[in-house]
Amino acid sequence: MARGLKNPKKAKRKNKGSKKGEGSSSSNSGPSMPVKVWQPGVDKIEEGEELQCDPSAYNSLHAFHIGWPCLSFDIVRDSLGLVRTAFPHTMFCVAGTQAEKASLNSIGIFKISNISGKKRDLVPSTANGSDMDSDSSDSDEDDVAEDAGSAAPVFQMRKVHHQGCVNRIRAMPQNPHITASWADTGHVQVWDFSSHLNALAESEARVSQEDSPVTNQAPLVKFGGHKDEGYAIDWSPVVAGRLVSGDCKNCIYLWEPTSGTTWNTSTNPFVGHSASVEDLQWSPTEADVFASCSVDGNIAIWDIRLGNSPAAKIKAHDADVNVISWNRLASCMLASGSDDGTFSIRDLRLLKDGDSVVAHFEYHKHPITSIEWSPHEASTLAVSSSDNQLTVWDLSLERDEEEEAEFKAKTQEQVNAPTDIPPQLLFVHQGQKDLKELHWHSQIPGMVISTAADGFNILMPSNIETALPPSNDVQIPTTAQPETTKTEPMVAKPKTATPEPKTATLERTIAGAKDGKWITVFLSPLELATGGKSKNGLIIGLIGTKPPVPSTSRPSPLLQKPSSASPTSPSRNFSRLVTMASYLWRKYADYLYTKWERTLLWDMVEPYRRPKSFTPLVTLYVLAFYTGVIGSAITEQLYKEKYWEDHPGEAVPIMRPKFYGGPWKILKGDVPPPSQ
Repeated sequence: MARGLKNPKKAKRKNKGSKKGEGSSSSNSGPSMPVKVWQPGVDKIEEGEELQCDPSAYNSLHAFHIGWPCLSFDIVRDSLGLVRTAFPHTMFCVAGTQAEKASLNSIGIFKISNISGKKRDLVPSTANGSDMDSDSSDSDEDDVAEDAGSAAPVFQMRKVHHQGCVNRIRAMPQNPHITASWADTGHVQVWDFSSHLNALAESEARVSQEDSPVTNQAPLVKFGGHKDEGYAIDWSPVVAGRLVSGDCKNCIYLWEPTSGTTWNTSTNPFVGHSASVEDLQWSPTEADVFASCSVDGNIAIWDIRLGNSPAAKIKAHDADVNVISWNRLASCMLASGSDDGTFSIRDLRLLKDGDSVVAHFEYHKHPITSIEWSPHEASTLAVSSSDNQLTVWDLSLERDEEEEAEFKAKTQEQVNAPTDIPPQLLFVHQGQKDLKELHWHSQIPGMVISTAADGFNILMPSNIETALPPSNDVQIPTTAQPETTKTEPMVAKPKTATPEPKTATLERTIAGAKDGKWITVFLSPLELATGGKSKNGLIIGLIGTKPPVPSTSRPSPLLQKPSSASPTSPSRNFSRLVTMASYLWRKYADYLYTKWERTLLWDMVEPYRRPKSFTPLVTLYVLAFYTGVIGSAITEQLYKEKYWEDHPGEAVPIMRPKFYGGPWKILKGDVPPPSQ
């Protein structure tokens, strides 16, 4: 089943009924009781109590399942638009099953369309808390729930037989129809799902997972060089087709593409860990650099040009390091999650100083199962844990007492938020059992998909904002549009008038922590225009919590709507401004990067390049040593023979050093007695 949560619509009706039964004097009899924030893992549920989902905490929330539990999945990049903000949404995914029998496993290629939602206000529109206002808001939410129920998402899936359970599955970023899977049989397989994705893109009929037949398809490559099963695999975002896979026998193999459908796998594995390799991540900017984490508690940085040993090694955690994530927008930041429930953020530029940790959190009490940076916000990341919590964090946030006081005054309510909750914690999502993996959607800002033992969740927290502007040029086609708008999902070619995410979004680098405060540098032109974005507070997806107060910064003239007399459209004018500002900003940023960051980065990360082999160096040292010993013995013997020719039968005196010009004196005669 999908989720064990009660129907929000029914829950609201129960609350309304209880109010009518008790009377309307609850708000007039005295001041309202302070609202208490319920903390997962800290506060206990009393007998007869049950947690209920609060739909007002989400812009969108949906659940589905594919039959068997899924341990790993990946989002397939499509051609429906690089930045999509308008509902409804459509997404493509690949997922592998964990069936009770090896013969029942399969890889599911599925499409979910008509994902509905609504943009929520972070602050309530009314300040008074009368019953009339609360009843009207409840009715509004009932209407929203009814609308969401009438427009349910459309689920379509195609299945391909897979021998054994799927431990990990990843789609190639450059060619999303190419997918790699890790099986518990010890094999790594590469598949071509282009025909299935094309069929799903052209179909609009609803197909349930029970009605989907399982097809037999041969993989492009089936590699059996690993000595054991594994869970670590990753495609390079820089070099198309380059792949690394790691197993439980601490071996990492490199896959080099020779064509679109063939690969050469290295015969000599990369070995640097003393235990199982749990996760792998390619550098988002360097074609030859990747990172790995292991059960031995270490994180290793590898350069494939320097041989099969790690270029750097970090003692990351005291327990197993389960997952890592390399920030795509701030390439110096690496996040890691441990088996003890902690996760850390490291600045790779500080490796030379020894302590590269810039943030460390101990919020979760159970193992971290997945961690991933947001593709649209450099300071935001999502974390899932075995404590059945999915949390979203923004490292640029700090506690602001003035904003909290302003929020309390505006809502006229008292919210006693616990002081031990980190101010960087943005959102807590619950309702799934045994969370395993999560991913951000790279083309839909703010959307997170998670998998657990009881199915999948699609969620968009209402307090996660992005600096991306809504683009009218890149919108998702709906079922009501003509057939000519449909395109193949594996070919993502945006229109020329649409700025790419790296141009329109922020590209900021978190420089580090100073006095416990995060410093953010390298803001994008959009953030410079809007004065940055302020988010503070916490939203927990439970009834009784309140959203944070948004920033009250003055809007920029660049974002104001032009007059009706403007000859061009607002989106085109905005795109031109962003393109021009981005060009100038990139020129300046490249200058700073070349002048300072590049030199400092490589001097700290790679101050010394280890040779491929130490054999020639050791051989040279041994030859030099024995050459000196043999030369000294020959010189001494020649000196003795020369002396005996001139002084037969006499004792040979100590030979005077040839390269010494100082005083030379033997005490008590020129020649020491034989006894000495």
